[in-house]
Amino acid sequence: MLIACAGGPSISRLVQYPPPLEIDLVDGVYVLVDDGEPAAWRYEFIAAPPA
Repeated sequence: MLIACAGGPSISRLVQYPPPLEIDLVDGVYVLVDDGEPAAWRYEFIAAPPA
């Protein structure tokens, strides 16, 4: 599946179905927002707190 991303370093992520609920990155995490049909799913980026 190709899932759009809101924020963060990517505009989309390619993942296998079922998509992971979270994708950890060095500077934050993408969290899956799976409301509605799969075509409308997206990842929202949550930045890591400053060190």
